[in-house]
Amino acid sequence: MNPRRRLRLSAGIALAAHLAAGLSMAAILRYGLQTNLDLASRLAFLVEHRALWTVGWLSWTLAGLSILYFYACYSAAHQDARNAGWLRAAVFITYFAIAFDWSAQWIEIVQLPGLARQGDLAAFLDRHRLAVLLTGGLANILYTIAAALLLWPTRARYAPAIVAAGAGVVIFGTAMTLASVADSTRWLFVTNAGLIPCLSVWLIGVALDAGDGAD
Repeated sequence: MNPRRRLRLSAGIALAAHLAAGLSMAAILRYGLQTNLDLASRLAFLVEHRALWTVGWLSWTLAGLSILYFYACYSAAHQDARNAGWLRAAVFITYFAIAFDWSAQWIEIVQLPGLARQGDLAAFLDRHRLAVLLTGGLANILYTIAAALLLWPTRARYAPAIVAAGAGVVIFGTAMTLASVADSTRWLFVTNAGLIPCLSVWLIGVALDAGDGAD
């Protein structure tokens, strides 16, 4: 398949995967996360709806894989760009992001429901905090750095609105990492609310344009 067609395909896949993951966050995962201020209800949800909880997190596993595929296709489609080495570095960094992400999801899927069933509140909160730092902190900042490394060398190839959306991904992604480190539920919600639309617009723009302009 032509690299530009593969790029368009990967952007479409990543868009669909992230919309599905966002829906799972709004419809399922929020009941078992710190957005649910009723701790007893939160623990009960993980115990009583473990299958749903698992499906919700697996949607984010697929979203991570889809963004890796998109980054790899983006890099391959723009290897003639100036500073193309940065594009390859972005893909390399994303593998580490995936590793941190999956480690966090393993905690959320495998460990937390058991701790919730045991009623071990201290261990439950500690492990969840570790998961947040792994996915919202380490994984997210690596995804964000990778996005910046993709965006900068190819900025002249895309319309300003597409570049602005990509820049929004970098800005909100960085802010989300800070919110994760600060353990701010409010700002995690705000940064997610900004990140998903920016990412969606960037992906749609790339899918429609696929860098047909000049370097």
